[in-house]
This record gives sequence, structure tokens and C-alpha cells, in this order.
Amino acid sequence: MEKLRNHNIHVYLYAPSYNMSTLYLAASAEKVFIHPIGNICFGGFYKNRISAALLLEKLGIKFQTIKTGKFKDTFSSLGDFVEESNFPNQLLQDYEYTFVQQVQKKWKEKDLYRKLSEENIFSAGEAKKIGFLDEIATLPEVLQEITENGIYPKKIKISLKNSKNIWKKKIAIVFANGEIIDGTGAALFHVTKKNMSSSKIIGIINRLKRKKSIKAVLFRIDSTGGSSSAGYDLYQAVKRLSEQKLTVISIGNYATSSAYWMALGGSTIFADSTSVIGAVGAAMTRPYILEALEKIGLQVTTEKLKNTEVINFFEEYSEEAKRGTEKWISEIMNHFLEAIREHCDLDKKTLEIISDGCSFSGSYAWKYGLIDRIGGIEQALEYIRTQLGEVPVKYEYYPENKIPLLYKKLFHIGSK
Repeated sequence: MEKLRNHNIHVYLYAPSYNMSTLYLAASAEKVFIHPIGNICFGGFYKNRISAALLLEKLGIKFQTIKTGKFKDTFSSLGDFVEESNFPNQLLQDYEYTFVQQVQKKWKEKDLYRKLSEENIFSAGEAKKIGFLDEIATLPEVLQEITENGIYPKKIKISLKNSKNIWKKKIAIVFANGEIIDGTGAALFHVTKKNMSSSKIIGIINRLKRKKSIKAVLFRIDSTGGSSSAGYDLYQAVKRLSEQKLTVISIGNYATSSAYWMALGGSTIFADSTSVIGAVGAAMTRPYILEALEKIGLQVTTEKLKNTEVINFFEEYSEEAKRGTEKWISEIMNHFLEAIREHCDLDKKTLEIISDGCSFSGSYAWKYGLIDRIGGIEQALEYIRTQLGEVPVKYEYYPENKIPLLYKKLFHIGSK
């Protein structure tokens, strides 16, 4: 929205009611409208974490988790509850700071946030009186005002004459969203979630390496991670690409676990101050369902040879199997930390902190060297354009059939 306004396009925002997210968005609009019977509901800053482990145990399905750090399975709905940490509170404080800065930039009154915190809910009339909103109106009235004032988006026209020469350099924008999975399959226990196939992303990377017209690549990552092996493969693929072309990472809401591992392959990492970054380490959660089967009348008998360690869904790990798994995930952790050391200049204390599997805000991650710059996707693109020099550029989007039209429109406005 701010980019549209910077190019002299009027931006009006209308909503029947506003919550924290839409109020934050309103701070970027030129004029803000609300429905006559709408309200502002300010819920404050908090994070809920729900674990289904206890419910599943009541059904006879138990889970065994082996991990590298006590905070590693923070984002797992099957993970254990762990002792309190300062990091969730630090993350919420960064959310609050960013929200306050955005609100004050629009309304230029420091007292507004205090009023929000004290009252929480405002009617449309109260919100207008206090100064949160510009006008009270229905949607037809907003549209009528736009029409009467002659406010229309201005289109930037580019001549198609000599179009082969007008775009001298191209920037590829690759959207890497969802749970990271190996190959092209579905993620176990998460088949309804949006997935990011490592094979598909690596295929795109290989195509971009061969395209001479592509001078730079921006990866827009929004993922809480997934498969460790897929994260390692993506890290290696992005790293090899960065050796041939300018490769920049832009982190959206999340880049944790194997998604952060992937990000480390880029030459420069951008993140918003409220992005969630980290969860470094490895964890493995496996179910054993013998009790659940017995509850419905099924009996499982396992026959095995002497000294055979059975690893299946019908019994817990033996001590030998558990030790072997711990060694395996420790080796994964070593590879992860090696990638961090190669990209980031961290002291020993910071390495110890992140090795516990904590997640951090973008502000914290930038302060301690886990990312290179604070900024959103537009700042990352501006950085790329600066590195390429003052020449015309064009954008290409991958995967081609999953890019929102709004992104394409926004990025083409004012393209150089």
C-alpha cells in the first residue's frame, strides 16, 4: 500500500470492523473508512500454543519426541510443553513496538496506543471521535466519493516497441511457502497443510541457473520448516545458485527450522522486524498406537529374531534405538550449525542460545547476526536493483501458477 502511494496512487481502506491486523494495514492508507455500525477490537499481543498430545494419549495414541534442544518443538502440535522462556515475551514486545511505530506514523499521536490498550473495543463513532479513523460510511458511499473525486489508479504504460531490448536484466521471484517436504510427496500427519516440495523448488533453481537473462533471484520464504533432509537439499541448491547469480532471501512471517536452513544459502537475508526466525536443530516425533488398537479390540503380536531392535508404531523405542536416534539428530544439528557459522558471524554465547531451539523476532535475529538486514520484500528488491545498477529490469515469478496477481501488479509499478 505504501508503494502504491509512493507512486501517486490514492489508497482508501474500508472495513465493516477493524482488528489489530487491519488497523495496522490502515496505517498505510491515505484515508480510512468504517461502517456506521462497525467497531475496532484491539486484542493486545499474545501467542497461543495448542498441543494435541494429551488428547491423543487419551485415545491410546502416544508420541515419543527426541530433539536437540528443549525448545526445538515449539511449533509442533504434538510437542511437549516446556518451561517458560524469555524469548516468547521478547517476540511479543517486538510485535508491540512495530505496531506502535506504524500507528504513530499514520496518526501522529502517541496517546492513541494507550487509549487502544485501555479500552480495547470502540464503536465506529468513538473511533472517529478519538481519531483512529477518517470517515464513517457504507461501502457504496466510499465508492461514490472515489467516483466523484475522480480518483482512479494511474497505469504506467510501457511501449512494446523493441520489447526484446527494453528489459536488459530480469529478476526471478521464487515463492517458497508451506511445510517443507522431501520429493513431491505429502507430509506425514500434515497432508491437509500447504506443502513446499523440495524437488519442485530445486527444479526451479536448476532452470534459473540455465537462464542467462536471469541476473538475480529473490526467494520469498514463509515456512515453519519440515523435513531436515529437504531443508539441507534446499540449502545446498540455494547456495550453489548464489555462487552463479545474486541470490537474496526475503523472510515473511516465518523462516524456522529447515526453512531457516534453506535461507542460509542466500548471499543476503532480509526479514521484517516481526518475522519469526530460528528453531535451529532437529527433532523426531513418532507415534506408537498399540494401546489405541487394543481399545478397539485389535491385538498385535510381534515376532522377531534375537538381538533385533523393532522400530515400528506398536512399541516405544528401546534404549539402544533411542541412543541411535539421538546420535542421528545430533549429526543433523552439526550440519545445521555449520551452515550458520558459514553465513553468520556469531560469538560462542549466541551459538549456545540458538542451539537450544528457540525462535526469535526479526529484530532480535538482526541484532545478533542471524540475518543481514531488516526489511520486507520491497526493500529486498530495491537492494537487488541497486546491486544490478541503473538499468531496466523485469520480474519473473515462480511457481508460475501460484503467484497472486496483486504481487505482479505491485512489483511492476515503477519498475526500472
